[in-house]
Amino acid sequence: MSDVNYDGATLRRCTRPRDRVAASTYNRVHHIAVNRGPYWHHGVELADGSVVQFTGEPKRKSDASVRRTSLAQFLEGGERVVVPHVFRFNDEIATQRALSRLGEAGYNVLENNCEHLATWVMTGRAESYQADMARRDIPQATRLIDLAAQLGVAI
Repeated sequence: MSDVNYDGATLRRCTRPRDRVAASTYNRVHHIAVNRGPYWHHGVELADGSVVQFTGEPKRKSDASVRRTSLAQFLEGGERVVVPHVFRFNDEIATQRALSRLGEAGYNVLENNCEHLATWVMTGRAESYQADMARRDIPQATRLIDLAAQLGVAI
C-alpha cells in the first residue's frame, strides 16, 4: 500500500482496485455531509436518493442507530456537500456496505460516528477527521478549563 495526498488529506491506495473506482468516475452513490454549526454531519447518499446515516434524537446520541432516511431529513434545510475520495468502492459495493450496517447501534462520537460510517462505506477505512481533531484538541481544552478554574475565571 502506498499513500496518496489529496488536498491535504492522506489516503491509502486500495489493495483491490477492481472493487474501487477513481473519484473522477461518474458515481451515483456519494459520501455527503451537511454543516450543523459546530460539526459536520455525514451520510451516504444512495442512487435512489435516500441517505444511510447514524442518527437519533438531538442531544441524545445514546439511542442513535444507522438508519435510511430521505435526503431532506438528512439535510434538515442545510446544503448538501459531496465528500470526495480518491479511491473508493464502486456504487454497487458501497450500497451493499451501507445497507449492511442498517440497524447498527453503538454510536460513539470519537470511535464510531457518522463520519466513520460514511468513510468506511466508501473506502473500507473507518476514519473521522473531526474525531481526530477533537482528540487532539480535548487535552488543550482541558488544560485551559483547569487553568481558568485555578484563576477563578468562569468559562
